[in-house]
Amino acid sequence: LQNHKGAIIFTHLRRAGGTVLETYVLRPFCKHLEKETHSKAGETYNCREGGLARHYRMDQSTLARISTELEHVSLVWRHCPFGVHEIIHQPFVYITMLRTPIKRLLSWAAYCIAYSPNNCMTLKFKQNSGSRRRRPKPGVDQARRFYEARSELNAKTKLPSFRGLEPFHPPALEFRLDDNYSTRMLCGEPAHDHPVPIGREHLACALRNMDQQYAFVGVTERYEASICVLRELLRIPKKYVKDMRNDKATTGSTKRPLPPEMAQVYAPYVALDNELHAYAHMRLDQDLAQSDSCSEAFGSHDHDIGELERFRKILSL
Repeated sequence: LQNHKGAIIFTHLRRAGGTVLETYVLRPFCKHLEKETHSKAGETYNCREGGLARHYRMDQSTLARISTELEHVSLVWRHCPFGVHEIIHQPFVYITMLRTPIKRLLSWAAYCIAYSPNNCMTLKFKQNSGSRRRRPKPGVDQARRFYEARSELNAKTKLPSFRGLEPFHPPALEFRLDDNYSTRMLCGEPAHDHPVPIGREHLACALRNMDQQYAFVGVTERYEASICVLRELLRIPKKYVKDMRNDKATTGSTKRPLPPEMAQVYAPYVALDNELHAYAHMRLDQDLAQSDSCSEAFGSHDHDIGELERFRKILSL
């Protein structure tokens, strides 16, 4: 990247602090590359959900055209699952950020309801909300109604074949992604549009990619420590990094404590993602331990040998 020969592929997981990372760190860094070299070294490519996010279903002519467009980009950003590197014919580095799965799930419902109800396919949810007096309260109750409606629609909706580049996912894929979303994204093709539910083999796939393919795995709850590690990895000047608290995209979904029943009701939706999140914490601690400046500022934690062995067994599946 410092020689302007390579691309950052950011697997941006919804509601995990990715927009902040793009806005305050990655895209400003790419603009810096452009100004420094007086060239197109800082070009970026928005991986639209209805487009490159389903790269594994594209016809060869579309793949060839997009591959040409990606020849000189420095950043592929937004919601592409793992695997897009196969059509990027230059050196690349994968990065991602994970968030506590149940909080991410609740935040996604709040975001959809507040900002994008049509694109989130929540018409059935709106129809079932009843009168204003009976509408579910914001937060857990609202999320429950939201996901119940989407689950019903998932059972009735077939996934179409790839129909060309579009702004958003087809509805059937949108509903499937409610199920262990992070695992689907980090595994890529085997899991991304797989029918509900996905299994342990898909968790093993996602963990393997995290372990072998991702140069950086951050944790939203440890944002500053994550950014410290990322800055060292990509050699990003500190002046391009701003505080996550500047983000104004929050919907307020994390300002209330999550009741115990939320975790019980949605346990199947996040069971595999919980494993990924635990492994992401371990990865971050390993990276912190290898960085004198970051470990001094944020510290790191030793992990139980039994926990490490458990993940190794999953990786061996």
